[in-house]
Amino acid sequence: MAGLKYSQLDMLKVVILKDLECIEDDTEMACRLKVNIYYRNFCGFIQNTPSHDRLSDFKRETPARVWCKIFYTLDAMLEEKGYFDGSDHSIDGTAIELDKKAVSESCIRKLGRYTSR
Repeated sequence: MAGLKYSQLDMLKVVILKDLECIEDDTEMACRLKVNIYYRNFCGFIQNTPSHDRLSDFKRETPARVWCKIFYTLDAMLEEKGYFDGSDHSIDGTAIELDKKAVSESCIRKLGRYTSR
Protein backbone atom coordinates (compact mmCIF):
# COMPACT_ATOMS: atom_id res chain seq x y z
CA MET A 1 0.00 0.00 0.00
CA ALA A 2 1.82 3.04 -1.28
CA GLY A 3 1.80 6.11 0.89
CA LEU A 4 1.10 4.32 4.19
CA LYS A 5 2.98 5.87 7.07
CA TYR A 6 4.60 3.75 9.75
CA SER A 7 6.04 5.13 12.96
CA GLN A 8 9.81 5.30 13.23
CA LEU A 9 9.63 3.29 16.45
CA ASP A 10 7.72 0.47 14.72
CA MET A 11 10.20 0.49 11.84
CA LEU A 12 13.09 0.39 14.32
CA LYS A 13 11.50 -2.67 15.91
CA VAL A 14 11.53 -4.34 12.49
CA VAL A 15 15.26 -3.63 12.13
CA ILE A 16 15.97 -5.04 15.60
CA LEU A 17 13.83 -8.14 14.98
CA LYS A 18 15.45 -8.65 11.60
CA ASP A 19 18.88 -8.56 13.25
CA LEU A 20 17.87 -10.88 16.10
CA GLU A 21 16.39 -13.42 13.70
CA CYS A 22 19.37 -13.30 11.27
CA ILE A 23 17.13 -12.18 8.40
CA GLU A 24 19.36 -10.51 5.84
CA ASP A 25 16.84 -9.82 3.08
CA ASP A 26 14.15 -7.11 3.30
CA THR A 27 11.85 -9.13 1.03
CA GLU A 28 12.03 -12.09 3.42
CA MET A 29 11.38 -9.81 6.40
CA ALA A 30 8.35 -8.25 4.69
CA CYS A 31 6.97 -11.75 4.00
CA ARG A 32 7.53 -12.88 7.58
CA LEU A 33 5.76 -9.78 8.88
CA LYS A 34 2.73 -10.63 6.75
CA VAL A 35 2.44 -14.23 7.95
CA ASN A 36 3.72 -14.13 11.54
CA ILE A 37 1.32 -12.60 14.07
CA TYR A 38 4.06 -12.50 16.74
CA TYR A 39 6.34 -10.46 14.50
CA ARG A 40 3.48 -8.05 13.73
CA ASN A 41 2.59 -7.70 17.42
CA PHE A 42 6.21 -7.07 18.42
CA CYS A 43 6.61 -4.42 15.74
CA GLY A 44 3.24 -2.76 16.41
CA PHE A 45 1.50 -3.54 13.12
CA ILE A 46 -2.21 -4.32 13.41
CA GLN A 47 -3.27 -4.94 9.80
CA ASN A 48 -0.93 -3.47 7.21
CA THR A 49 2.77 -4.21 7.17
CA PRO A 50 5.53 -2.35 5.32
CA SER A 51 6.71 -3.58 1.94
CA HIS A 52 10.31 -4.62 1.38
CA ASP A 53 10.82 -1.31 -0.45
CA ARG A 54 9.66 0.65 2.60
CA LEU A 55 11.96 -1.39 4.86
CA SER A 56 14.91 -0.69 2.55
CA ASP A 57 14.04 3.00 2.33
CA PHE A 58 13.88 3.29 6.13
CA LYS A 59 17.34 1.79 6.56
CA ARG A 60 18.79 3.86 3.72
CA GLU A 61 17.29 7.10 5.09
CA THR A 62 18.89 6.53 8.49
CA PRO A 63 22.62 7.38 8.64
CA ALA A 64 25.03 4.63 9.77
CA ARG A 65 26.12 6.68 12.80
CA VAL A 66 22.51 6.69 14.01
CA TRP A 67 22.32 2.87 13.76
CA CYS A 68 25.57 2.59 15.73
CA LYS A 69 24.28 4.93 18.41
CA ILE A 70 20.98 3.02 18.68
CA PHE A 71 22.63 -0.39 19.04
CA TYR A 72 25.34 0.86 21.44
CA THR A 73 22.65 2.55 23.56
CA LEU A 74 20.55 -0.63 23.66
CA ASP A 75 23.65 -2.65 24.56
CA ALA A 76 24.50 -0.22 27.38
CA MET A 77 20.94 -0.34 28.71
CA LEU A 78 20.98 -4.15 28.78
CA GLU A 79 24.41 -4.16 30.42
CA GLU A 80 23.22 -1.70 33.08
CA LYS A 81 20.19 -3.90 33.84
CA GLY A 82 22.48 -6.89 34.36
CA TYR A 83 21.41 -8.94 31.36
CA PHE A 84 25.04 -9.71 30.52
CA ASP A 85 26.22 -10.50 34.06
CA GLY A 86 28.43 -13.57 33.90
CA SER A 87 27.86 -14.05 30.19
CA ASP A 88 31.56 -13.70 29.54
CA HIS A 89 32.33 -16.42 32.09
CA SER A 90 30.28 -19.31 30.77
CA ILE A 91 29.72 -21.33 27.64
CA ASP A 92 26.72 -23.53 26.99
CA GLY A 93 27.53 -26.47 24.73
CA THR A 94 23.97 -27.73 24.48
CA ALA A 95 23.15 -29.01 21.01
CA ILE A 96 19.92 -27.49 19.73
CA GLU A 97 18.31 -28.84 16.57
CA LEU A 98 17.69 -26.09 14.00
CA ASP A 99 14.34 -25.99 12.18
CA LYS A 100 15.70 -25.33 8.70
CA LYS A 101 12.22 -24.64 7.30
CA ALA A 102 11.83 -21.61 9.59
CA VAL A 103 15.26 -20.10 8.94
CA SER A 104 16.64 -18.50 5.79
CA GLU A 105 19.53 -20.14 3.91
CA SER A 106 21.75 -17.10 4.54
CA CYS A 107 21.13 -17.36 8.28
CA ILE A 108 21.95 -21.09 8.21
CA ARG A 109 25.22 -20.34 6.40
CA LYS A 110 26.03 -17.66 8.96
CA LEU A 111 25.29 -20.04 11.86
CA GLY A 112 27.40 -22.73 10.19
CA ARG A 113 30.46 -20.52 10.44
CA TYR A 114 30.14 -20.57 14.22
CA THR A 115 29.19 -24.22 14.70
CA SER A 116 31.70 -25.86 12.33
CA ARG A 117 34.79 -24.95 14.40
